[in-house]
Amino acid sequence: MVRSSFSILFFIRESKARKSDKAPIELMITVNSERCAFSTGKRVKSCNWDKTKQQVKGKDGEAQSLNNYLKTIKAKLYQKEAELLDRGFIITAELLRDAYFDKVESLKEKSLFEVFEEHNREQEKLVGNGVSKATYWISVYTVRLLKEFVQQKNLQN
Repeated sequence: MVRSSFSILFFIRESKARKSDKAPIELMITVNSERCAFSTGKRVKSCNWDKTKQQVKGKDGEAQSLNNYLKTIKAKLYQKEAELLDRGFIITAELLRDAYFDKVESLKEKSLFEVFEEHNREQEKLVGNGVSKATYWISVYTVRLLKEFVQQKNLQN
């Protein structure tokens, strides 16, 4: 697993501002110097945008609502990054964008560990009725060792 530097930047694209002076809020994902941008679908007046804080200025309801929306986007991106890493993907900016929009099909599938855990739950129900305790515990222990091995490999790279 390759370690990656990952950052999120919110900005407004003033060149696309409408007559009402509202510019679209966009998002730039950067992973290992590779960039990918997309629109959040929200607009804000240029004078109400704080570049350094990457959020809307003010305490009114609209500003708080927009800022909460941006925080939600950021949280979902971090969640998608964790899911991709758990599944063994090498993170790229475009892959992260696609995962955000749920376009990565393999994220909808079960991981190998999920299949193992489901198997072990089924085996636990059968202990004493076709499956010995020892067989069940060997399965549980093997999965635990495999997870630890994968985690150690991820930390080394």
